[in-house]
Amino acid sequence: MKNSLLLFYFMGVVFVACAQQDPQYSQYMFNQIGINPAFAGTRDVLSANLFYRNQWTGFPGAPTTEVFNMHSPLRGDHVSVGLQIVGDQIGPVGTTSILTTYAYKIKTRKGHLSFGLSAGVIDHVIDYSKIEYKDQTDPYANLGSVAKIVPTFDVGIYYYTKSFYVGYSITHINQPPYGSIKDSATGTVNALIKANQFFTLGKAWQLNENLVFRPSVLVKAVTGLPWSIDLDAGFLIRNALWLSTTLRSSGAIAFIVQYSISSRLKIGYAYDLTISDLSSYARSSHELYLGYDLNLYKTKTPSARYF
Repeated sequence: MKNSLLLFYFMGVVFVACAQQDPQYSQYMFNQIGINPAFAGTRDVLSANLFYRNQWTGFPGAPTTEVFNMHSPLRGDHVSVGLQIVGDQIGPVGTTSILTTYAYKIKTRKGHLSFGLSAGVIDHVIDYSKIEYKDQTDPYANLGSVAKIVPTFDVGIYYYTKSFYVGYSITHINQPPYGSIKDSATGTVNALIKANQFFTLGKAWQLNENLVFRPSVLVKAVTGLPWSIDLDAGFLIRNALWLSTTLRSSGAIAFIVQYSISSRLKIGYAYDLTISDLSSYARSSHELYLGYDLNLYKTKTPSARYF
């Protein structure tokens, strides 16, 4: 394999250079702490979540992502904390992220305003032995597995009411470097995690006692790459069954279903259908979600809001 392609892997953009470096989630509306630390504790319960995503099924080296996160307000209603562990594998490149989160929220006239900060580390590993080399004398062919741990910091702000939310966040605000790699065509290139910006907006309208319409939008931006926009239109039926469709500007449509087994336990599934030129090689993606809420402080009305 030529060094230029190796560089492509090393930069962590083997998943086609039109996407952000952070993992992609179709069920982002149920995993907002994954993109905005200010979301921590806003549900007023201890919330624990598991995600598994298999992107571009059948495509060699396609991304797979596993996520565990939990967050909760502390007694006193202002301070919340959280923990997030993310494993992401893309071809020979694997990352494991561990982040802790602190959020502080204040009550406004109609809702709450929350400020959040996450701090943690990313363990970045590239296994050169998983790459097929046309030239066995390539200096990278005998490197084996190389790892580097770097710090990372995320910041965010989030405003919400029972039926509305808006948020803005920046992940990897310190843009941690992985190192450098030499390429015969381009020279030495520094590989780093660029800051990822996220803007979220959602609103719920109760159409009748059994039906709620909940559209939302997610905008993702990374310097030097096109913006990505997810437009979602969903319905909450009898406060238990959630059905929605998301149109993604990068060339995909997602169908999402979530069911609340009880007031504490819910399970979700997303099926992504690729509608870009990539559909000839990788037509679909699958994402599973399991969430559990625990009312630690036995509040009279835990905020089982529309979001």
